[in-house]
Amino acid sequence: MINKKFILLLIAVFICKSEFAQDIHFSQYYASPLTLSPSNTGNYNGNSRIMSNYRSQWKEISKPYITNSIGYDRQFYIFNEKFSGGFIIVNDKSGINLKVLKILASAAYHKKIERNIIHAGIQFGLVNKQVTPPDETFPNQLNWETGHFDKTLPNNENELQNKLKYFDFNMGFGWNFIQLKKIEPFFSFAIFHLNCPNESFNNDKFILKPRLLFSGGTKWFFSDVVTFIPRFSFMRTTKANELNLGFNTNFKTNNGDAKTGPTSLFSGIHTRTGINNLNDAVFLVLGVIFNRVEVGVSYDINVSKLHVATNYQGGFEISLIWTGLSTHITKKEIPCDRY
Repeated sequence: MINKKFILLLIAVFICKSEFAQDIHFSQYYASPLTLSPSNTGNYNGNSRIMSNYRSQWKEISKPYITNSIGYDRQFYIFNEKFSGGFIIVNDKSGINLKVLKILASAAYHKKIERNIIHAGIQFGLVNKQVTPPDETFPNQLNWETGHFDKTLPNNENELQNKLKYFDFNMGFGWNFIQLKKIEPFFSFAIFHLNCPNESFNNDKFILKPRLLFSGGTKWFFSDVVTFIPRFSFMRTTKANELNLGFNTNFKTNNGDAKTGPTSLFSGIHTRTGINNLNDAVFLVLGVIFNRVEVGVSYDINVSKLHVATNYQGGFEISLIWTGLSTHITKKEIPCDRY
């Protein structure tokens, strides 16, 4: 009989294929702006920014899925027009020893029109994928007498390569409104894999179709202390889709004085669903802000069909964003006394 662990792993792979299909993702997607849209490059108040994310998922079933990322962007002003440049490095390791390394450069242009700010960005770079066949087994290596996979049996994968590289190109647009009374809405749209790269490990063609990603929300300044930030993201590619809905609540502390402790605390609850599968995960967020440093921690509670194997346990995630001060002078008028 095929062992229970193998059956659970097949369920996990099926759910992963039907819900996410391709590309890494973070539950705290808003804390990874350069993987959300290239137009987010430089979309903040400050001279420069450093972003880092870590995610561990599904360690209860097999080897955990580990995803790390680090990014950097900064502002460039040319004739008082705002341009931004940066990069992001993503390292992902799946439980079946599939390793993915992405090194992408980003550039964006930001234009303020009255209270509207329009963003447009591009992203391009190299993607390296690698598998380690000696450490894994294939369907042809299943020993039907024992119910286990046997590495000594031939895998009949003569044309299989363990490495591949390809060029990737992404594009994005965004918009946000500055202080519409007590709210500041924002929205972005991105298209990933515009060049439709081939990511097959053999001589066949496996074209990576474009992925569409819509995201948005608003900042609602409920009071001088409390700010609500409801937000969403929706991505779709071929027959796979994913929808994130939720909100964070920010509580200002110490009158914004970092010398006496955190300047803000925030918490939130979000849900991840899909059109075909309405139950996937609920994740809780807790975070702290020390002036220019923001740290968020989240945990996924698995509510999909996989919860039988995971006991409702999902993924742990931590994010960090550091934003430098802005030294760009935006005020064009010089105040002076009248005599």
